[in-house]
Amino acid sequence: MPLDRHWINGRGDRIRTCDLYVPKLDDTSIEWLEIKGLRVLIDSWGQHWGQYHLFRAGDEVGTTMAKKSKVELEKGVERRKNHFRFRHRTQWMEGNERKFHVHTQTFEFLPDKDCLLQNLPPKNGLWEANALADANNYSNNYFHDLTRQGMTGRRETMVAGTFREWLERYRDEGLKGHAYGHPDTPAPFALEPRAQEGRTHDIGQINTLLRMGGFAVDGDEEVLTNPRRRANALKNRPLVSAPVGAILKADIQALTQANFRTILNLWSHGTAKPDTKRRLRTTLRMCFKFHADYYDMKAPMDWLAGEIKGTGEKGKARALTRDEWGKVDKALTASHMHPSVEAALRFIRWTGCRRAEAFRLRWEQVRWPTASLRDMPTTVEFLRTKAARGTYKDRTIAIPDQAVDALRLAAGIGPKSQDWPKQGWVFPQPKPGQNRLAGQDPVAGQTVYTAFKRLFVAPGATPPANVSLVAMGVAPASPHILRHTRATEMSVIMPATQLMEYFGWDDPETIKIYVKLAEEMGLLVRDSDNLLRPAAQLQSEQNVRDYGKGLSIKQQEALVAKMAADLAERKATSKARKRP
Repeated sequence: MPLDRHWINGRGDRIRTCDLYVPKLDDTSIEWLEIKGLRVLIDSWGQHWGQYHLFRAGDEVGTTMAKKSKVELEKGVERRKNHFRFRHRTQWMEGNERKFHVHTQTFEFLPDKDCLLQNLPPKNGLWEANALADANNYSNNYFHDLTRQGMTGRRETMVAGTFREWLERYRDEGLKGHAYGHPDTPAPFALEPRAQEGRTHDIGQINTLLRMGGFAVDGDEEVLTNPRRRANALKNRPLVSAPVGAILKADIQALTQANFRTILNLWSHGTAKPDTKRRLRTTLRMCFKFHADYYDMKAPMDWLAGEIKGTGEKGKARALTRDEWGKVDKALTASHMHPSVEAALRFIRWTGCRRAEAFRLRWEQVRWPTASLRDMPTTVEFLRTKAARGTYKDRTIAIPDQAVDALRLAAGIGPKSQDWPKQGWVFPQPKPGQNRLAGQDPVAGQTVYTAFKRLFVAPGATPPANVSLVAMGVAPASPHILRHTRATEMSVIMPATQLMEYFGWDDPETIKIYVKLAEEMGLLVRDSDNLLRPAAQLQSEQNVRDYGKGLSIKQQEALVAKMAADLAERKATSKARKRP
């Protein structure tokens, strides 16, 4: 049927000075139409108005000009990142037991640009408009068959419940992957892709909140039967609070912002930092989103909208000055802690490695200089070290003599001995504890952390009788500050690319943190050109100039001639070494 100068129905786009021949179209067909050298793809004519594509004549791939579709999603259809998903949940009562069934179907699509590059035909289901049409048609057919089978009695209703029930259901089905209250039964939904560390953290937060309300958590009975684990659990157990228990028992629809503030005020014994509180709120929001996505329980989240004061920025990095490290070094020597623990701390100090990298180190990863290459440094290979989010990589670094001495201390050998261990953990657990066997497992992080914290006196605390056991005048710190100290020192003498490889960084912005620390500590100073240079280097140059000022002109000339001769000799020696 010829059309001339008509308005396209649905959006009012004018087609000017053309003859449009429209074949028979129904609500699912896709046809190609010729309009003066431009081909217009009309998707799902009659039902899905609003989305079209323009291709320039003669282009091999073409240029796509797509406007956002105004097509409404049918019941049960929702758009995800790369697919449309149809989901419908039905529930019914059998006696006193509530039954439910969730039916899902996905319709994948590709971005229009990718469809063009692959030269997909217009009727291919990977076009977004076609996938949407398929999902909507599936929804219509599904509910038509559901009505014909007489199953409309299974109504979608708002399933309420207590706050505690929601937390436990999200923990079991959304994080652990088993049915709510039935550890041996798989969850009715597949787990969303996510890092295991994040799941473990959120499970811990939910369990802590349940314990604060006075509720038992699966696994507590097993912990309490072990005396050591029981003592550690009781020491770190959150304070049971009657207000939190009342909040957990409250109906999910009755929660208020006052309830959220109560939880925040009691979290971490009332000492939680803003970032910790924000992470808790994120976990609770994920709980509500899980119920909205999979159970159609769309309870309001306004009660989580309370203000959390604080910038959320990380605290300023800190490094030990030379005087502070001297005091810590003396306290380490005088403390007579276990050689494995002391060696681990000194190794972290002089290599700048992460604590976990040191604790997982084995003797098989240490490379010693061979007889033919005695001048080569000792190297250590760290396996599966932290890189970009969710990825790991191996890296090898050369370690200084101070780190080699720490390895000698861990191995229990003398300063000149070459009888190095061939296998096993470099820093083994000194005694049973932290669920580890002495000598057979790597040292626990808590063991090293506790030993290091004992070297400092908390503000207002009484120092011990033997003050040599503590670093007097040094603010309390954690073992990770030893990595900051080494990174600050190395930022003065090592180029940026080598620095990133040495410490395992991926973001060049990290270097600026330690360069700024080095400048604040006086390790880097600005010269007359406002460039940062090592303070020791500038001091050496100044000493030479001061020395020259005290000489006569003839003595200065003789000194310059001698320095020029030395420089020429060094250049000649360097060129001779480079020749094959």
